[in-house]
Amino acid sequence: MTDAAAARGEALAMTWSQTMAPLPPLVRIDHVLTGSGVAAVRLSTTDGPGSDHRALLATIAVRPR
Repeated sequence: MTDAAAARGEALAMTWSQTMAPLPPLVRIDHVLTGSGVAAVRLSTTDGPGSDHRALLATIAVRPR
């Protein structure tokens, strides 16, 4: 398994906590893991309404065989 944020060079895409203003999210506790047949082509975080985590959005592509 590969961590998508690290593979995309976005290891600082922190997701927790979004409720400790004025501090930004300081910990990456949410992950997208990919295997040999897929790859993350885009990864971003955004507000996560109703949660203390930021939402983690990923676009995943299937690798050709």
